[in-house]
Amino acid sequence: MEKSELFGRLVPGPLPAGLSGDPHVQQLPIIRRWGPLVWCLRCGQVTWWRGQLPRHHAYCPQCIQLGRVSTLAPLYTIPEPNKFRPGGGQCTWRGRLSPAQASLAAKIKQAVERRQRVLVWAVTGAGKTEMLFPGLAAGLTAGWRVGIVTPRIDVCRELFPRLRAAFPAVTAILLTGDEPGPYRYTQLVVATTHQLLRFYRAFDLLVIDEVDAFPFITDKGLHHAAARAIKKNAAILLLTATPSARLLRIVRRHHFQVGVLPARYHGHPLPEPHLVRLGRWERLIYRRMLPTKIQATLAEWRGHFPVLIFVPRIRWLKLVLRAIQRQFPTWRGTSVYAADPRRQEKVTAVRKRQVQYLVTTTILERGVTFPGVQVVILGADDPVFTVAALVQIAGRVGRSPTAPTGTVLFGCARITPVVRAARRQICTLNRTARRMAR
Repeated sequence: MEKSELFGRLVPGPLPAGLSGDPHVQQLPIIRRWGPLVWCLRCGQVTWWRGQLPRHHAYCPQCIQLGRVSTLAPLYTIPEPNKFRPGGGQCTWRGRLSPAQASLAAKIKQAVERRQRVLVWAVTGAGKTEMLFPGLAAGLTAGWRVGIVTPRIDVCRELFPRLRAAFPAVTAILLTGDEPGPYRYTQLVVATTHQLLRFYRAFDLLVIDEVDAFPFITDKGLHHAAARAIKKNAAILLLTATPSARLLRIVRRHHFQVGVLPARYHGHPLPEPHLVRLGRWERLIYRRMLPTKIQATLAEWRGHFPVLIFVPRIRWLKLVLRAIQRQFPTWRGTSVYAADPRRQEKVTAVRKRQVQYLVTTTILERGVTFPGVQVVILGADDPVFTVAALVQIAGRVGRSPTAPTGTVLFGCARITPVVRAARRQICTLNRTARRMAR
């Protein structure tokens, strides 16, 4: 183990012999017990002690997916030294921001330089990543350590090459839990939010993308990890296209600034979903048949690929796939879900137009871009599809300036208040964007 692997990190013992006597190494107790309760300092969560280990030792079951921590061994860390080459954070991206993007990017950069906190509320496809570049350049050039995290692995994998291309002189690493290769000390860290549990007072700037997404929005352990991974005077940027009322309350309570951008960078409006009643569509799918309206819509899209078909449950993937294959036998398609071992391969195949349609769960609701895509949601009235999820899924369409339009269809057994609210939110954002453009 290199000494640098402890910089701003929490590493379980025992330490290698070469580091055991290092005066910079700090030892932190990880598990504390109060009677029947066990408190984990890594994830901040409290559980009941049930004598899980011999001799009254205890471990945390909440964050065990990152390796077991227990009262048998402490965690070790070395305070973040910021050992980076000064002035190496220049941005080489040569694209142009729209006036609205440039205005918000300037606000972000100013907040970063002042070590402030900002919620960036920008519609799907607004170009949030590019608007971050001036602020990231300011922090990286100053020698800061920067973390960019998001709940979704697919979003991390899409972000990382874009950031590497924009900041080629900056050392960077992608951490998702299933990436090959060992950890190494870098100035820029792109990671899933779960990886924050491994950091301790590391980041001068922390960017949390898709802050309203599962699992971050519902996981107290991840909130604890984010608070502990930053330095006391760190700048924080929260990015979202669909802030909940709860998130906005938290932002107000903690005195975040708010920057809003209701328009996409290419100037075209968000695609407004068509709401279609399908009746008992499940019965048809079981018989390997498509609802008449879905079948007609797919036929109209012949030649306008790729097509994403979202379903509310994994069990519908194969059934819907078979129904499409029966009706459109010459089309090439597949299905994907979160635990699919070929998940990345299938997403890449859609991007390369090697398949014409993809049946998917909500794992592709955020952060992925497929130029020219059309979207259908089967069972949009299912409780798994929240207002935020529906808005995000609709936002997959029309993101590219070369294909800024497209069709979104919400297929429902009945039109619920959630479905109507999602459509209303999209229409409201379009009206706001038109008003700001005048």
